Amino acid sequence: MKRTLTLSIGMIICASLAYAAEVKIKAVTTSGPKAAPATSFADDTPMIHALFKTTGAQKGDTVRGVWIAEDVGEKAPANTKIGEKTLVLEGDTNNGDFSVNKPDKGWPAGKYRVEIYAGEKLATTAKFTVGATDSEATRSETADETRRSGGIGSRRIKFPANDPTFTMELPAKWTYTTDKDGNLDCNAGDETYSFSVIKLDAVRDNKGLKAALPDLADDIAKAMEIKNFEPGDIETDENGNGVSFTGIAGEGESRGVEFAVSVHAFEPQKGRFYAIATAATKESDAEHEEEYDEITASIMPIED
Repeated sequence: MKRTLTLSIGMIICASLAYAAEVKIKAVTTSGPKAAPATSFADDTPMIHALFKTTGAQKGDTVRGVWIAEDVGEKAPANTKIGEKTLVLEGDTNNGDFSVNKPDKGWPAGKYRVEIYAGEKLATTAKFTVGATDSEATRSETADETRRSGGIGSRRIKFPANDPTFTMELPAKWTYTTDKDGNLDCNAGDETYSFSVIKLDAVRDNKGLKAALPDLADDIAKAMEIKNFEPGDIETDENGNGVSFTGIAGEGESRGVEFAVSVHAFEPQKGRFYAIATAATKESDAEHEEEYDEITASIMPIED
């Protein structure tokens, strides 16, 4: 995996990471505390939540959530504040929650964001949309058709080649090879970002998977000579094809450059586990996140 030493701050769709003093905040928008994260909502959604977790917060620290109607056409001036609340923390939290109620006449269609401050410094921003204009709906339908057809120039590959258990789509410019150990190495085509699909032959169940993930992430960081590596919590997710992912991500630095490491494991067939592993500069990681999300969303199990 080739590394680039260009540094910038990357924005993550629907869950941004940033720093205010020593406090790190991760946030997602959703329609309820137990609902799945979302970045678009219907105009009759009763309440929109910003669920967040902190790292590095101390007792007495304050976090402030500010809801902003970024662009709702003629319904309100650009960047109109529609809600604000301040919370006093007892320390780090994994279940912080800011919320805003639906206006009496429903949500105006448009673009919104919620800004979360640690003290007086902006720590993270989560953007979302409500409803859709006719042109936006047309673009969305076109994008859906492109995804269903595999995208322009994209191709669906099977893995492992000799006994496939799943398929996934790679964008047109991406390349892939199989290494001597049978793992699949995928490259974005710009020499700054790649990932490997690793066979986890030693893993037999989800308990073993969760035990193995932190060590695997740490091994990747060591191989890339990433120092001060700090992995986050293990999280789970599921794509639209019914494939469940168990993942861990963390950050560190190498030669003065900030790097991001992530490992997302899945079980396309009973007892057969794989992990998508990547390590890249935070800049490159952010630049390729949309493609990465589309690739993981495309993974489909092959019936055994």
